[in-house]
Formats: sequence, structure tokens, C-alpha cells
Amino acid sequence: RAVNQRDEQGKAIRLVGAHTDISRQVETENQLKKQSQRVRSLHELSANSSLKPEAQLRAGLALGLEWFGLDVGRINQVSGEKCKIRWAIARDGSHDEGTEVELSSTYCGVTYASNGPLAIHHAALSQWSRHACYQQTRREAYLGAVLAVDGLAWGTLGFSSALPHASAFTSDDIDMLLLLARWLSTVIERLQTDDALARQQAELERLAVTDQLTNIGNRRFFESSMALAW
Repeated sequence: RAVNQRDEQGKAIRLVGAHTDISRQVETENQLKKQSQRVRSLHELSANSSLKPEAQLRAGLALGLEWFGLDVGRINQVSGEKCKIRWAIARDGSHDEGTEVELSSTYCGVTYASNGPLAIHHAALSQWSRHACYQQTRREAYLGAVLAVDGLAWGTLGFSSALPHASAFTSDDIDMLLLLARWLSTVIERLQTDDALARQQAELERLAVTDQLTNIGNRRFFESSMALAW
């Protein structure tokens, strides 16, 4: 806002005013808008009942790549001193699902041991430059959190890139990572429940046609086999 200052004859001689820097306010509004869009996209994914659990897991990884600007997303299962990549997605279309590595040689291991989020935006310029994962893979950026299934630490959710992240990860990034990790944990729980029910159903079907004393096909098995043959 400004006003003209005039001389005794009414002629404008100077403009006097003040301005307010709203750049921080604009930045805050942009961050809130970005966070709102992230939450909305996760809600839409979780509400998509047409996707099977494994498809939801990979779609969740794709969301993380979009949100955090990294190249690879993985869901890792930890067993003892091993870390197995169960589901993975990468911008270049490659994946390393099924690969099992030593837990101590991964950022996943650090995340799992700390039971909290781990954020590295430029490993080469940090303490992580001496870690085995960086020495072996040269992954510059990493963002990871623990996945808890049925109340117990099950594995980790991790995103990484061979290039440094443009800037340090923000508290909003960490919040969204943890929100995504909680949702993916529930999907894994549902997938394990479905698998357990399928195994139980298969066992019940086997028992229904098996003689319990001889462990060979019973009369029902014989009759159904004959019906199929005819």
C-alpha cells in the first residue's frame, strides 16, 4: 500500500508506502495443497476395491515414487539377518523381487533396527557414506519406515535413488511415508489372512476325500474320480 506525498501546491513529490512479504505464506499454502493432494490420492487408492492386495501394494509403491521423487520403491520382509525384497517397482521398469540380501548391508537394516523412519537426501555428504549399502550400491537418497503386521515388526518400506534428492526430506514427507507404511501394513495383513484361509480351505478339501487311517483316497474320492472318468 502506498500514498502520494504532495507539496504545498498539491504536486506529487514522492510515493511513500510499505509492503508485506507473503512468500512464506504462499509457500505454506502450497505445502498444504501438496499434502492434501497426497492424502487424497492415498484415500482413492485405498477405496479402490477392484484391486487385489498385491496390486494395491505395487500401486502404493508407485504413489511413493511420485510423492518423493525417487527412482525405486521396495517392500522388504525381514527374517533373522536376511532382508527379502517381496514387492518392488522402479521408474525404468526393472524390479528385483525375490532377491535376498544381508540385512546389515542395507539401509533397510538401519530402518528396521531403529524402528523408525530413516531419511537420507545425499549419502555421499553424510555419515552414511561409510555404510555398507552406500559402499556397495551408491544409493544417494533413501526414505524408509518399518512395516508392522499384526502388531509386530515385519519388514520395511523403502524408496531410494542413485541421485541425491534435491533437498532434505521434510516433515510432511515423513508424515506421508508413515501414513503410507501403515496402510501397506494393513494390506499385507489382509493378504496373509487370505493366503491362510486358502490353505485351510485346501486342507479341508483334501481331508474330505482322504481316509484318515490309511491317508489314501476314500469312497468320496473314488466316486468323484469315477464320475469324472465317465
